[in-house]
Amino acid sequence: MKKLLLIIIFNSLFFAGYSQSNYKIVIEPLLKTDTSYAGQKLVYPSGDSTETTIAKVILPPGASTDWHMHDYPLYGYLIQGELTVERKGYPPFLMKAGSAYAEVIGTWHNGTNTGKVDCVFIVFSTGVRNHPLSVKRAGF
Repeated sequence: MKKLLLIIIFNSLFFAGYSQSNYKIVIEPLLKTDTSYAGQKLVYPSGDSTETTIAKVILPPGASTDWHMHDYPLYGYLIQGELTVERKGYPPFLMKAGSAYAEVIGTWHNGTNTGKVDCVFIVFSTGVRNHPLSVKRAGF
C-alpha cells in the first residue's frame, strides 16, 4: 500500500510539474524607443516628486482631445478605433488599433477620433506629482 501511495504521489508531482512547464508566457514588445513619434528625444523628470500615471481614455467618434501639449513623456496603446493626430505645419499622423506610441513633448497637438467606434487607449505618463498630464490651449 505504501508503495502504491508513493507511486501515486510521485506521478502526481511529476505530471503536475510537466503540465505547468507546457504553459508558454508570451511577451510581445509593443514599443521600445527613446524618441517620440515625431523624433524628439525623451527626457524624464528627476527628483523626489516624480509620479507615474496610467489612465484609460475613451474618445467617442468625432470627438477630439483639443489642442494640448505634454511637459513630460507620455506613452499610449490604442486598443480600439483610430486616432488622427494633428500638429501645426505637419501632415496628420494616423494611429489605428494596436498602435503603440510615445507622445510629442512640448509640442501643441490635437487628436481626433476619425473612426466610427469609440477610440479607446491606455496612456502611461512619467511626470511630476500634482502636475497635469497635459496643458490645454484655448482658441488655437
